[in-house]
Amino acid sequence: IQFIIKGKNRQWIDILQIPFSLLFSVLINFFNGIFQFNCTTLWQNLMLLLVAIIVTSIGAAMTVNMKLVPNPADGLAQAVGDLLNKELGFGKNTIDLFSVATTCGIGLLFTGNIVAIGLGTLIAMIGVGRCIALFNFVFKKKMDEVSGLVNYEVEVEVAQTN
Repeated sequence: IQFIIKGKNRQWIDILQIPFSLLFSVLINFFNGIFQFNCTTLWQNLMLLLVAIIVTSIGAAMTVNMKLVPNPADGLAQAVGDLLNKELGFGKNTIDLFSVATTCGIGLLFTGNIVAIGLGTLIAMIGVGRCIALFNFVFKKKMDEVSGLVNYEVEVEVAQTN
């Protein structure tokens, strides 16, 4: 989908998302075996969700901002944001809203009920994109300056217009 959205602006680095996502899945499975969280109350689950949203948002924003190989969902969110002339956070909210709406539609179609959508899903649907937007609002300019990406983006735009 990302290749279609990007059209002629796609890059070969986008295809690297496939092997990186496989590696990332292995790492997630490894750390899931090490860290076991047994939250028994709603407030504990919500606090864990809040921490997960913040950490996920910062990781996604930093990976995409630094032009590293993003995981496929973050790459798609960036492509959607670019397509809509918006930032990564808005693209992430758009993708998540579409995913939740699709899940609700499938559940209603096949079971007559909304299934697999709970409070945590709705909080994450809104929270991750908004945390990415906040992180980028506060840190993106400084990250670009420190990393030298400000000059890189100007050079790429000049090269594309010539």
